[in-house]
Amino acid sequence: MTPVNDRLPVPAGVIAVVRAPTFAEARAIVRGLILAAVPAVELTMTVPGAVRIIAEFAASALSGGTVLGAGTVLDPEACSACAAAGAAFIVSPVTDPAVLARAHDRGVPYVGGALTPTEVLASMRAGSDAVKLFPVGSVGGAGTCGRCASRCPGCGRWCPAGSPRPRCPATWPPGRTPSAWAAR
Repeated sequence: MTPVNDRLPVPAGVIAVVRAPTFAEARAIVRGLILAAVPAVELTMTVPGAVRIIAEFAASALSGGTVLGAGTVLDPEACSACAAAGAAFIVSPVTDPAVLARAHDRGVPYVGGALTPTEVLASMRAGSDAVKLFPVGSVGGAGTCGRCASRCPGCGRWCPAGSPRPRCPATWPPGRTPSAWAAR
């Protein structure tokens, strides 16, 4: 497992993003992903009882090799709850300075959301440990990622999300492929 950087324990590759309509369904999905040894799982706060699921699996021996984080974290209070439950990273669809500060205060890496090159750079400058390029599917998918990467050479820690196709087109600059793909 190669982490994105020293602070962010997410391995390079694919992050399974879990969204489900019920607690039971989400719990079963997270458990299955852990049993299947999926390296990274992001459980969104849109799931009823998501913090309880994080607490159950973060503290469990079952979660041995899987990095479990929280997604769709939109306010500092939710960030605190996720960190207290044991989330290994916090993801937001936007870069919220208050959530970023709370995550770092709690010692948890923060992945801020952005869509444009301006937003990506602003997120990195604000202190995000990585940037979630979201919703990349709505603006051209993987090709857009490559173009964004070539124009933001200092933004090496990023993760496309929002229905991208998990492939690296030839248009990507050498060494500028994403840190991880978020797939649901």
